[in-house]
Amino acid sequence: MGKRRRSRGNASVSAGDDSAAAQQNDQPDVKKMKQDTPKQQKADRWAAVEDGSAVSAAAIFSNGHAEENVAPKQQRRRRDRRTFVEVDNADRMPESSKKHKLKLHKTDAKKAADKLNGASEPVAETLRNGAAKPTIKEFTVKGHQEIVIVEEVETKTLDGGAKTKRTIREEMTSVEGVDYIVQDPDDEAEAAEEELVELSDDGSEGDEDGSDLAEFIRMDELGSDDEEDESDVSYVDGMESLSSASEVDEDEEAELGGDGDSIDLDEDQVHFLHDSPDEGDEQDEEEDDDDDDDDEDEEEDEEEDEEDDQVFEGLDLSGESDDEEDGLGFVVDRKAVVVGPTAQKQGKAKQLDFSAFPFQGPDSTVSSTKAFAWLIANCDVQTFFADFWQQNALVVRRGHPGYYGNLHDLAQFSDVMSKEHMEYGKNINVAEYRDGVRYTINGTGRVYPRHVQKHLADGHSVQLVNPQTFFPRVWYLCDQLQEIFGCFVGANTYMTPAGSSGFAPHWDDIDAFLMQLEGRKFWKVWAPNTEEASLPRLSSGNFSDKDMKGRQLCFEGWLEQGDMLYLPRGFIHQGSASPDVHSFHITVSVGLSHSFADLLEKIVPTAVEEVIASSSKVRRSIPPGYLDMTGVAELVYRNEEQEEEKLAVPIVKMASSLGRRIRSSVHVAVDLMAREFMRTALPPMLTEEERRLSAVGAVDFLGGRKLKLNEKTRVRFIRRHAQRLIFESETSAFVVHRMSNSLEYGGRPEQQFAFDLELEEGFIQLQSAYPEWTTLGELSLEKRQALQLIRLLFDHGLVMADNK
Repeated sequence: MGKRRRSRGNASVSAGDDSAAAQQNDQPDVKKMKQDTPKQQKADRWAAVEDGSAVSAAAIFSNGHAEENVAPKQQRRRRDRRTFVEVDNADRMPESSKKHKLKLHKTDAKKAADKLNGASEPVAETLRNGAAKPTIKEFTVKGHQEIVIVEEVETKTLDGGAKTKRTIREEMTSVEGVDYIVQDPDDEAEAAEEELVELSDDGSEGDEDGSDLAEFIRMDELGSDDEEDESDVSYVDGMESLSSASEVDEDEEAELGGDGDSIDLDEDQVHFLHDSPDEGDEQDEEEDDDDDDDDEDEEEDEEEDEEDDQVFEGLDLSGESDDEEDGLGFVVDRKAVVVGPTAQKQGKAKQLDFSAFPFQGPDSTVSSTKAFAWLIANCDVQTFFADFWQQNALVVRRGHPGYYGNLHDLAQFSDVMSKEHMEYGKNINVAEYRDGVRYTINGTGRVYPRHVQKHLADGHSVQLVNPQTFFPRVWYLCDQLQEIFGCFVGANTYMTPAGSSGFAPHWDDIDAFLMQLEGRKFWKVWAPNTEEASLPRLSSGNFSDKDMKGRQLCFEGWLEQGDMLYLPRGFIHQGSASPDVHSFHITVSVGLSHSFADLLEKIVPTAVEEVIASSSKVRRSIPPGYLDMTGVAELVYRNEEQEEEKLAVPIVKMASSLGRRIRSSVHVAVDLMAREFMRTALPPMLTEEERRLSAVGAVDFLGGRKLKLNEKTRVRFIRRHAQRLIFESETSAFVVHRMSNSLEYGGRPEQQFAFDLELEEGFIQLQSAYPEWTTLGELSLEKRQALQLIRLLFDHGLVMADNK
C-alpha cells in the first residue's frame, strides 16, 4: 500500500462489539468582552463562517484563512521536537563509574545570536562553578526554528591532566534556545556513587509522542566489566520535582555533585530513554554484542524501570485538582450573562425557511458552524466556546418573535400527530407541577390530538421526547449540529398551558439550548454550588421547592418568542408559563455520554489488560505483611514505614506504565468515540441533488439509466463525518457509518461493512479531498481497485458519483 500507518498496538477495535438574575437594561457587549479577555487575543477561527466567506472547513481550522488542498500530513498538528544534547568524542573517557548531572537552562535565542554575530573573535562562556570554558566554533540560526552550536571544550581528565577535546552539538526546533551546564562530582568518592542526571524541560513540548513530562537522562556506568552493576538502583526517593525551577540550590548541588575538575562525556555514556540504543560507537557495539544479547531482557526491564521513575517523578500526588491551572476552576455564585439585540439587528434578522436547507453548503463542517452561529446569535461562536460552553448560562434576547421562522409550531404538531403513531411514555409525556410536587399523567397506547387538547385544557404540560423523528425541519437542524459536536444531537418540545408549570426543578445530563417558539416562559436557573455537582453524567431527580430554598439564583426572568437560553449540563432549571399566554419551546440537546469520562471508560480497561499482559511486575503478588502497612482505620500499623516503598511507589510506577499505554492509544480512543457517534447519531438529511447522485435517490426500476463508472467519473463523500474507517488489527478493518441510521436514538444496530485494506489509500484520498470531487483516474489505486472501492462506497450510500 506504500503508506506507513500509525501503530495501532493491541488496543484494537472489534467489529462485533456493541458498544441571574440578569434583568438590567445595560446589556454586555459580547464582542468587547471577547476583546477584553486575555485568552481571546487570538484569531477568531469561526469568523469566516459567520460572515459567509468560508467555503471549506479549512477556513475554520486555519485561523480563518482557507488553504487549498493541503496534504493530510501537512494538516496534522506539528509538535515541537527537540534533540537536546548529542556528544561526539574522539577520545575515550578514563574508566570510572561517575554519573553527571546535566541541566538545560532557558535563554533567549535572539540575544545569543546577536551577541555572537557582533563578536570580533570566538566567544567563550564560563560554565557554572568554574567548569571548563567551551569555545564556540560555529553558531547557526536556521529560519528562526533551529539553532546549531558546535563547540570545542578543553578539560582535564581524571588520570593526571591530559587534555581531551569534545564537540557538543545542540539542535532546537523552538524559537527559544538553551545553554548547558555540566556539574561534576566533588571527588572520586562521590563520583563512584550512581546519580541521576536530570534534563529540565523549558516549558515546551518534549518528546515526539506529545508527552509534557520532562526528560531524564542517566549516564551509563563507565567501570570495567567486573564492577558491580548498579542499574537497578531506584531513583524515586529524593528525585527533584519536574515543576521545580531550572536553578539548583547549593544543598542540591552538594548532594548531586558539586564543584571539581570537569571530565569528558562519551557518546556511549549517554542514553536517551526514548531513543533506540543503536546510536553508540559501532566498534564498541560489536565488542559488546554477546553481552548485550545475554542481558537484553534485563536491560529492557531496567529501561522500563527508568521510564516508570521518569513518569512517576512528574506526577502530582497531592490529590488536588488541576482545573485552576487550566482556567476551569469552580466558580461560586455564577450569574448568567444576558445578551440583547443591537439597535441594527433588533427585529431585522432574516426569517429562515427550513424547508430550503438554509445552511447547506459543499462542506458539511462549514454548514454545521453556520447553523450553530444562527442558533446562538447574537453571541459569536468563538466567544461562546471560550466563555460559556459548559461554564455558564447564556440568555439571548433578540426582540424578534419570528426569528425561528418555520422551524416548528403547534399547527405542525397537531397535523403530524394525526398521521403518525405516537405513544405515551415512548414519545409523549404528560406532567403537572402542583404544590411543589411533579405528577406524571400518562395514558396508555397511542396518543391522539384530542388527548393533547384535553390535557392542555386541564393545565397539564405535554412533552414530545423525539420531534426529530417526526418533523424533518427539526431533524435537519439536529443533523447540522452533529457535524460540529461529533455526537448525537436530539430535541424535545414542551407545550405548557397559560398559568401552569409541568416539571419540577431538575438538572439534565446534556447541554441544552432552549428556543422559545411561541408565547413566553419564566425561568429560574441555579448554577452548581459545588465542584462535585458540576457537569454530572446523569440527570437528577425532581427537586422540591424546599430543596431549592436558600439557593442563590443564576438567572430569573422571561424568555420571549424568538429568544434562546443555553444551560450547561448540571444547571438546575424550572420554567412556568405566563398567566395570559401559553408557551411552546424546543430544547436542542448536545453531549449525551460524550465526556472525557466516557472516553476513559472505553480505553482504560484495554490499557489495563495490556499492562497486565506485558509486565510480570504487575502480576507479582502483593508483598507479605501488607495488612500491617496501612488502612483506612486509624490503627497503629506495625509496618507503616514500609507502606510507601512496598506499596505506594510500585503502584504509582504501574500507573505510570498505564499512563504510557493510554497516551499511545489516544488515536484508538478517538476511533472508539467516533464509532459510538456513528452508531447513535441521526442519519444525514440529504438534499435533492445528494439523493439523485447517490444510491439513495429514486430511479425508474425498469427503464432508468444505470450508473456506469469510468476513469472520468467524479466521486465525493456526502458528509465529512458520516463514516469512519476502523481498524481491528494491522490486517483487518471495517467502515462504520450513519447513512442508514434510525431517526430514533439507537433504533437500529450499528451500520458497518468489511473493508479490504488494499483499498485504504483510496479511502484516505477521498476523505482528505473532501469537499472536492475526485475522479476515479486520480485515485492512487489500480483501475480494478478504484472501481471496487467506489462501487463499495456507493452501494452503501456513502458517496455521490457523477459522470459530468
